[in-house]
Amino acid sequence: MTGRQLLRFLEGLRQQSLGQDCESLAKRFDIDLRRPIASLSSGMKRKLALMQVLLPKTALLILDEPTNTLDPTMRDELLEQLLAAKARGQTVLFSSHVLHEVERVCDRVGILARGRLVHLQTMSELRQGRIARLRLTQPPTKPPPEVTIQDQRDGQMTLLCQGEPSPLLRWLANQAVSDVQIEPMGLGPIYARLHPAEAR
Repeated sequence: MTGRQLLRFLEGLRQQSLGQDCESLAKRFDIDLRRPIASLSSGMKRKLALMQVLLPKTALLILDEPTNTLDPTMRDELLEQLLAAKARGQTVLFSSHVLHEVERVCDRVGILARGRLVHLQTMSELRQGRIARLRLTQPPTKPPPEVTIQDQRDGQMTLLCQGEPSPLLRWLANQAVSDVQIEPMGLGPIYARLHPAEAR
């Protein structure tokens, strides 16, 4: 059976015509649907499997680590397809350990630890947070309540600030700072706090 024959077979089971979407997506995924499935590489088989998920316009898409074995270009294309599905009103449940991919496509994120949901947050809330890494020449004063010390050792500090950065910036202006780096918090610090053994 070729890739095209498989997709058409599944199309018949679902009783949902794929139209030209099949050929268009195959071109974007750079896969030859005329080839027998048995002759495809593992990467090509992964692309075909993803096409089976993406082509039907179902209300819910569930993908578990979908970017595994994909090259960087194909990863980007898949994420674009997930964003397009979201724009069409489809719900995408996307599981991944690649945090920057989660940050790119998800509106809400949940983190599991030992099979239990331990953190749930919207990405819009998360993007309001900042992480600051400092190098100090003198011991610092106590930071404001809006700022949390994540790590402090050998004249260096890592701080987390949720919400407006003004309290952090005002506090920094009165510290003996020789170097500072401030960036969006992202999922990394949260994941590391909830999975300390994996983070080391």
